[in-house]
Amino acid sequence: MGWSIGYDSNWQRDIGYGVPAECDHPDCHERIDRGLGYVCGGEPYGGEHGCGLFFCGKHQVGKHQRCACCSNKKKRRKGITFEPKPNLSIWLRWKLRDVSWYEWRKENPEEVAKIRNELYERAKEVKPILQQYATELGITFREMSLRMIEMQHKSISF
Repeated sequence: MGWSIGYDSNWQRDIGYGVPAECDHPDCHERIDRGLGYVCGGEPYGGEHGCGLFFCGKHQVGKHQRCACCSNKKKRRKGITFEPKPNLSIWLRWKLRDVSWYEWRKENPEEVAKIRNELYERAKEVKPILQQYATELGITFREMSLRMIEMQHKSISF
């Protein structure tokens, strides 16, 4: 079995080094993946020592690469963890568009509908801000959108 893409039923999200993500620390926006190199506990799903969330190198502590909550014995005993961050939009779009996910989309129409709704809601929140910024730059919203898509494709490769 490979660790490129899997599913964590505990946190209800995709995992694996093929899944682009953001560090789960609430104050961090470092781009990582959800592979074993970033998982709290250093083992699949966190193993015996971690919570199974994913953290950049700045937010991992000790030999079991644990997060701040799991490295604190009191918090660990009480089951206190950070909240997982949502999937990145680029990952959700990948699942909706890439041919490798075709069968999954056919088998999971409810999940596909949820992803589409989530992306729609995110776009509604961001669009007014981007429209204002495009106006300030003297370009159309469409030009702005195309530039952003181009930048995303350059910064993240699958």
